[in-house]
Amino acid sequence: MRLMALYTTQGWSMHRLAGAAGLSPSTVHALLRGSGRLPHTRTVRVFVEACGLDPEPWIAARGRIVAAESGAPGGGPRPGLPSPGPDDLHAPATPAVLNGLPGDVATFTGREAELRRLVDCVSEDPEGTTGPRVYAVGGMAGVGKTSFAVRAAHLLAEHFPDGQVFLSLDAHVSDRPALDPADALATLLLARGFRPDRIPPGTAARGALWRDHLAGRKVLLVLDDVASSDQVRPLLPGTPDALVLITGRRVLSALPQAVPVALGTLHQDEAVLLFHRLAARATDRGHHDPHDVARVVALCGHLPLAIALTAGRLKHKPPFWSVSHVVAELTTAQDPLAWMRAEDCSVSATFDLSYRGLPPEQQRLLVLMGLNPGAETDAYAAAALTGQAPAAAADSLDRLWDRHLVHEPVRGRYDLHDLVRLYAKERADRCFPGERAAAVERLADYYQQTAHAADTFLLRHTRPGVPYPARLPATALPHLPDRAVALAWLRTERANLLAVLARVTAHGDERRLIGLTASLAGFLRQEGPWREAAVLHERAVAAADRTGDLPAGAEARRELGILRRRTGQYAEAADLHEQARDIYLRLGDRLGEAHTLHHLSLVHRRTGHHQKAADLLRRAHAIYREVGDGPGQAHTLDDLGVALRMQGHHTAAVALHEQAGEMYRASDDTLGQAHTLHHLGVAHRLMGSWTTATALHQHAGELYGQLGDRHGQAHALHDAGAVCRLEGNHVPAVVLYERAIELYRLLGDDHAQARALHELGLIRRAEGEHTAAAAAHERAVHLFCQVGDRRGAEDALHALAELEESGSGRAGRHA
Repeated sequence: MRLMALYTTQGWSMHRLAGAAGLSPSTVHALLRGSGRLPHTRTVRVFVEACGLDPEPWIAARGRIVAAESGAPGGGPRPGLPSPGPDDLHAPATPAVLNGLPGDVATFTGREAELRRLVDCVSEDPEGTTGPRVYAVGGMAGVGKTSFAVRAAHLLAEHFPDGQVFLSLDAHVSDRPALDPADALATLLLARGFRPDRIPPGTAARGALWRDHLAGRKVLLVLDDVASSDQVRPLLPGTPDALVLITGRRVLSALPQAVPVALGTLHQDEAVLLFHRLAARATDRGHHDPHDVARVVALCGHLPLAIALTAGRLKHKPPFWSVSHVVAELTTAQDPLAWMRAEDCSVSATFDLSYRGLPPEQQRLLVLMGLNPGAETDAYAAAALTGQAPAAAADSLDRLWDRHLVHEPVRGRYDLHDLVRLYAKERADRCFPGERAAAVERLADYYQQTAHAADTFLLRHTRPGVPYPARLPATALPHLPDRAVALAWLRTERANLLAVLARVTAHGDERRLIGLTASLAGFLRQEGPWREAAVLHERAVAAADRTGDLPAGAEARRELGILRRRTGQYAEAADLHEQARDIYLRLGDRLGEAHTLHHLSLVHRRTGHHQKAADLLRRAHAIYREVGDGPGQAHTLDDLGVALRMQGHHTAAVALHEQAGEMYRASDDTLGQAHTLHHLGVAHRLMGSWTTATALHQHAGELYGQLGDRHGQAHALHDAGAVCRLEGNHVPAVVLYERAIELYRLLGDDHAQARALHELGLIRRAEGEHTAAAAAHERAVHLFCQVGDRRGAEDALHALAELEESGSGRAGRHA
């Protein structure tokens, strides 16, 4: 027991002490734990001499133990090597430690809010508090928990005049095990001046003596690097007079009296300031380049330990080294973590200590999470990576969170710190080389299979071709009962889905590239941005052509054609649809042919060829009837109504919209009902029934909102604004137009945005706001030209010319 206390006071590693004493680390470990036979006289001598003390009193104490064990009076079981008493040392008992805190860190940076909250809470009068006051400072490895606790202890020291004690419990020390509670209590009692022979054996007895000693005393106790609640619980005082600050990498949820103080990484300005403080050299000329410093602290993940090690290396480099050189090292290094080191300390080694404390299944999950191309992982993605059931994966994620190895930014979704991700990837190469490919393949299967199921709710047509093969059991996938849940899943997982798609593209997995892009077709079409979505479909077209996958090539061309139409590239859209139709004809795929004819009709409608559009819709409708596809029949009837309306046949159009609406209601197709309501509203507006039109647009907008269809919402807002404009209600019209324009912009629908801007300009002009009117028309001209709508551009230019002729446009621009 006394040898352990002696060792603790040295602040040496076990290996260093073993080297100084000429002993093996295993021998030193046995001495400190009091295990095995009584150490030889020579062993005691060299150990105590290595600690810088006179060995003779210790050898005398060993002699007394030998005498006791041989039957001398007072003998008994040997609890361990005791300390020499006062008679042996010819000195009184050790005085109590009144201020055992480590020195405050001069370069401590940030954490003002956390420190202020802690100091304010502790400074309050503890009257009414019956239990001990305990604060648990938690956070990931390297986040600065110890520095924070020491700074807080120094700020609070005046409130605890009976002493401040610091003890490391060594939960994460590479060369020795975590301190046993009994040994920790012995060390604390010795530090407070107790004679070794007065310290009883056993955790319970020592704990009782410790609590009795603290009762009524204002003592501040810092327990650093705690492994668990069980390790620290026996060390806690029993009354509120003392204060305990605990630091550890584990959430102490089994310690109900502990108030958590969670530390995250530093804010940008704090990280930059810390780097400047630690990297400052006498040879520096002026300040470091701010852009380079920002890059370095970002590459360090704003983690204090990484910043300190990186800044320290720069500080000791030759003068010609600059921060830009550090940026180059960190961005080009195969293992950036290897650069973040100083002597025996490194970020990787610090993470290693957390990793080694995990059970195998949690080690495996942490490492495999580093292979996820996306930023976040939920229980289903974790299950796919590991092959576990989702419930088991969720439990492992929660346990990793308990140890501050993952963050939970949103309930049920976890991410890795950038440096932990780098560490996990490097570990995967060394520890799980055979599992890497299988884990990533399972993850891609999960995302593709679930996306396919979710996207089915968003597509407005039956998918042509063979059914998608399910590779994972249904129990491994989230339940998607309806469109709302499916759309929510797709929106939540969007970044992950696109990250997986980017990875398979970069790795040349063309089968997966084609399949995952197709599984996202409806979502990309609805959510946009359409130009970015078009790039994905372009890659799918190229991959299908390279692999000779005709059905996939036709489908990708048709989806790309839809996006080209929506972004105003009508000639290319028509060509893509013609190509797709030719492939479907070769394959004998009647459903694919009908879909393509339908979308080709929409291109002709946009370009003013309304009769051609109507003819194509009738041909598509006939095929849908032939193959028995009800949704296709309803869609073509509704769009045929639009084509007839654009030819001036309003009554016939209304009849077709109402017929389609009946079919949508019969099949419980809410989106279809929203479309027909919107189309009916336009028809009634053109027929002069403005009140009816407004009600229809409002109803359609509500349905679009419920479904999360932003494009539909934009159209409903736009056309409701058009009715207000005709009625002369300019104020609400402007609001509706501006909301529609913003949605069009987010989606990338430049053509609809241009039309809305032009009409908004007309309203602004009517209101006398000529500067705003000119700006709206100018933006409309630019977008009309961009999408190739010559007539729209001419209309907007004509409106601008009228403003110029009246002098108001020029005057407005010069105002």
